[in-house]
Amino acid sequence: MGQRSFEKCKPFFVTPPREQDRNSCCCRVHVEMRMIFQICMAYRKSLLEKDPTREGAYPLYTHLNDLVNVTLCEKEDGERLHRLCCLCRECDNCGVNQLPLMAEELDVSETTVKLKWQAYEYVNVSGGRRIQIVTKETSPGELFSKLKLLLVSFPSHQFRSIWQHDQMKKLAENLPLGHVCCVHDYSENYTCRFQDQIQSMYFSQTQASLQVTILHRHALLAVDEENTEEEHKNLTEHIFVISSDCKHDHHSVHGCRALVANYLKEIDYKVKVMHEWTDGCSTQYKSRHCMGDISYSEEDFGFKTIRNFYETSHAKGPQDGAGANVKHKADMAVIKRQVIIQNAADLYEFCVENLQQPAQSRYQSENVNLKRRIFFYVEQTNRERRTRYFKEVKGNRSIHSIETGESGRKLHVRKLSCYCDGCMENGVCSNVDYVDVWEEVEMDHEAQMEHQSTRADEQLQREQIQDLVAKDSTVAIAAADRGEDYYLLKVTSNGSEVLNRPTTDGWGASYPAGANILRGHYYICEQEDTMIYWLDQTKEALVYAATVRFICGPFNTVIDGSEGRLSFKVPEQQHLDILESLNGF
Repeated sequence: MGQRSFEKCKPFFVTPPREQDRNSCCCRVHVEMRMIFQICMAYRKSLLEKDPTREGAYPLYTHLNDLVNVTLCEKEDGERLHRLCCLCRECDNCGVNQLPLMAEELDVSETTVKLKWQAYEYVNVSGGRRIQIVTKETSPGELFSKLKLLLVSFPSHQFRSIWQHDQMKKLAENLPLGHVCCVHDYSENYTCRFQDQIQSMYFSQTQASLQVTILHRHALLAVDEENTEEEHKNLTEHIFVISSDCKHDHHSVHGCRALVANYLKEIDYKVKVMHEWTDGCSTQYKSRHCMGDISYSEEDFGFKTIRNFYETSHAKGPQDGAGANVKHKADMAVIKRQVIIQNAADLYEFCVENLQQPAQSRYQSENVNLKRRIFFYVEQTNRERRTRYFKEVKGNRSIHSIETGESGRKLHVRKLSCYCDGCMENGVCSNVDYVDVWEEVEMDHEAQMEHQSTRADEQLQREQIQDLVAKDSTVAIAAADRGEDYYLLKVTSNGSEVLNRPTTDGWGASYPAGANILRGHYYICEQEDTMIYWLDQTKEALVYAATVRFICGPFNTVIDGSEGRLSFKVPEQQHLDILESLNGF
């Protein structure tokens, strides 16, 4: 058969790889766990090939879930899930120590075979710390110790990610009358580019903010031409808020919520409860100010709001596709020279003229539930900046559901969402083995300074903190990396010092002569969102003294038996104090 004839036999669904096929925004916990699992099982397979008799005692696991189940108690009769105490590693009868390991897999001697594996770690790049894939070559014992460390928190993380998505699906499928479900997310800013773009414009491109809301509600006869009395049909609308203001803070979030509420009021939809689903971004939907705004929902909009947060790094969904689709359609129109989009206003006009009505499905059997797209435009100068600020909610990192309280400044919180029949009808939850009861908290207002903080005030405050730093102090360093709040440093120098000559530290960061620096060792985070660190004393670190934001108190000591080293847990309140100090600069 000739090459051309062979190519004609290719099925239509087989396509070459494209840029849009890149798998991005993945969960670090899951990706790293799969990487370590595959290397560990490959090494175990090589051992079993040499001695097949050991396969009964040390099985070769094909799926990661099979390995995880070995470290958990058996499911109870008729139960679909493991017990919560087992998933959270609070059960005395199970744990990572139940995982059987061969002597070769525990070997950490210098003479043993070296295995090459990869993990995500923070490294110094161009004077800053960035998370990258680091290739290591260690003994099998170190590799399997890393596997056991990841296994400690992996079951609970996976349980929460699945649970939250299941609750969202259950709510959307069984939405009560008068209730509305919204999934909010900020799409990546749209970059205004031209088909015939001159060089000077390429390096000064304008961006437009795009906030996406997937709105689920019941159809209205007057608006949607649906017979709601007979079927109470659910429909979906995509709402986009386009703005020239690219600052995605709690003011922006509140403004987008107000636009959605006004739209529902215009179509005369009687909202009893608004259910919101968002990611857990600490600067947007889950900031203390956003949580405080939820407590004022009835005062601001006239209805109670329940906001639910997806598990960390597991908020991908239709909202991402909706935003990407709008930006793709705009890019294609620009490339075809059908339109020129120079700013957010141009993008809004294009969307209103061309994208409000969804295209028909390619397949007759496919049921497209999207009713319409709705676009709003907000000018940067019209973005309301309110003076309502709040203090932190204790334990907010573990909270996945909040609701408006009975009065202003009251908020109900719990660690998991639940939309069982009992919670929806009479408030009596049927998942009490997994979901805790609502806890009422009061949102305290943050005292506001009567004058605006100046650069001179900030400089004076930094100098005062620098003077208090002494040897053996633990300080929080301002982080320049996206996604990182701060870094922790154990100071080894007697306060700050001025360099006599250019110096490069153990992490590869270079500092010029005359720089005012601190010497010390970094605390390395064991795993994202655990607040557990270990002190890396193998490399000395230098930091600019001006980057110190907070002097920490004592940490809680945690003994890590798998690694044979001490780990430290940052108390929740101290973590909140550090974040508050960062907001002050």
